[in-house]
Amino acid sequence: MPAVAWRVWLCMGVPHRQGLGRCAGPPHLRRHERDHEIHNRSPALGSNPVDLAALRLEEFGVEETRTVGSLFERACRLNGERAFLLEDGLRLTGREATRARASAAAALSAKAVGPGDTVAFVCGPSVAHTVSFFAAQHLGAVCCCLHVKESDQRMAGTLSAVGPRLIVCDADQAERLRALLAQTNIAAPVLVAGELLGSAVGSKQIQAASRRDADPAVILLSSGTTGAPKQVLHTQRTVLATAAMAAPVYGAEGPDDGVVIPMAPSFAAWLHTVLPFLAIGAKLYFEKAFDAARYADIMDREDLTVAAMVPTLWRAALPALSARTPRRLKVAMFSGEPGTPDLVAALKQLAPRLRSVYLSSEGGCACGIVADEDLLGRPGMAGAAGCAVEGGALRVVDAVSSDMTPLPPGTIGEVAIRGPSLSPGYVGQEDLTAEAFRAGWWRTGDLGFVDESGVLHLKGRLDNRINSGGIKIYAEEVEAALLSLAEVRAVAVVGMPDERWGERIEAHVVPADPATTAAQIADAVARAEVLPKAMRPKAIHILDALPTGPTGKLYRKALREPRAATPSGHSAARPEKKGAA
Repeated sequence: MPAVAWRVWLCMGVPHRQGLGRCAGPPHLRRHERDHEIHNRSPALGSNPVDLAALRLEEFGVEETRTVGSLFERACRLNGERAFLLEDGLRLTGREATRARASAAAALSAKAVGPGDTVAFVCGPSVAHTVSFFAAQHLGAVCCCLHVKESDQRMAGTLSAVGPRLIVCDADQAERLRALLAQTNIAAPVLVAGELLGSAVGSKQIQAASRRDADPAVILLSSGTTGAPKQVLHTQRTVLATAAMAAPVYGAEGPDDGVVIPMAPSFAAWLHTVLPFLAIGAKLYFEKAFDAARYADIMDREDLTVAAMVPTLWRAALPALSARTPRRLKVAMFSGEPGTPDLVAALKQLAPRLRSVYLSSEGGCACGIVADEDLLGRPGMAGAAGCAVEGGALRVVDAVSSDMTPLPPGTIGEVAIRGPSLSPGYVGQEDLTAEAFRAGWWRTGDLGFVDESGVLHLKGRLDNRINSGGIKIYAEEVEAALLSLAEVRAVAVVGMPDERWGERIEAHVVPADPATTAAQIADAVARAEVLPKAMRPKAIHILDALPTGPTGKLYRKALREPRAATPSGHSAARPEKKGAA
């Protein structure tokens, strides 16, 4: 197809009837083998990626794994009569999961879902959603998961942008979605995931669709600066590259491993966890709501080996896990935020192996940055992001220009990554694709530097930069300094509009002692001299807890909203003539 036609397709979004997979990849997004050469990479951590093709041929005497849908078939064959897709009240063996997938595929095919059609999912984490997801992949459809807690307005807008051929949802979402669709021009049937898993007896067996490496497989929705989500496109090739990374990223190796899946499918973390564990035939336990005591019980009762959470959830779960350490726990993994010395020390006491992982919607697992227990345990390295996995690459480039030349070690710039799982770009946003994806690299928007050993250290986000009195200050730098104080248990820093300074630095602090006041925190900052005066907060607010989003990560936006910052009822601001707090 001519490049011009593909540019039109990218600008218009996902065609309703034609789908994403009916034409070849756009020339300006194609990546050649030379784009995956390893540059600027230090020694990788962990084992090599899984050779899915070799394993499949050896085990089953069939052709190599070329599609995302065939991953599910392989996992079912590996497990046979063993239950491996689990949730409260439901346990599917490999054979049962095969029949359930066949039933779901038949139901979707009956609604004319075929190769390249987009299927939207509005589901929480569950066995029914997972089986339906891979039934759609079996048919060659493109899967896009939306968040169940999205407002009606945003849900309608996202569905209009995605243009699904069909919607699969949880039972409690069906009525709402049908009402929303009645107000739009989207003529998409709505099916309930749980109802697709009926008996496959008598159902027509649907042959797996033939898909090429470059054919679209998944759209991940990522937050956009304008409020409209970016549609991050992933192909059969890039999703399979993520699926091969169980050992390098998670330290998981085969069917004896297992993990709890508490994250919603609308987050990239769901795909980044489910795919690698499914590829090795491991157990997957789906949990719709996080409860620390229940999490510890599930890990122990089901003999699961890998615990993967963001630091906020780890801190909530540590008391329960320490009181009842899962007997087969071998890897404690965290991602989404840098580690701290206290968290790393606690996790090393809990599990023999430790992983910190830096992943993204655009990058996937084969572009991951990983640190292990040896690196994180070194003095001053608890917050290190780590090194590129085998087959991936990272570099730090100038954050202002479009120059992709790597900066010298120790120089702060924008982090860029590449590897086999890198997205080809954003659906419907050609300009943004051209800006963010350059010469086979993706510019992450994160700031950091690579040290002399090749280890990446993150310093914040470009969009978390505060311009106070002409001085550029990164919120994460201020947070790191405040966290070094014994009086501070957790902290988040934001810039707020200020007539004199342009923006003023405000710190939202969860104190180690609940009785500590904002004035006492401000005095501790001044005494310790952990920050120059220009970088000290001009206001400090005491909170019981920091606001978090659905994944447990800090929800910084809430701290900029009126009255959201002082639930504990007290704050302190230094007079401007005294400068920073």
